[in-house]
Amino acid sequence: MASAARDASPTVVSGLAGYTFMKSTASGWEGYVIDEYTTLPETRDRLSADNTVFVATGEPHGQIECTVGRG
Repeated sequence: MASAARDASPTVVSGLAGYTFMKSTASGWEGYVIDEYTTLPETRDRLSADNTVFVATGEPHGQIECTVGRG
């Protein structure tokens, strides 16, 4: 999406929503501090996945501001 007011620089907004990131290789969780709040056992192999939203806003040929969040 792009927009511009009269006598102003155009603003471009782009993004990606509903993207699910999955990592299954070398995604283990091990070597962390184990205390009374630890609920998962250490492992060398565990699926890691998250749903993300990415938005980039800025002026063409100018500085771009990026926001990443959970979808």
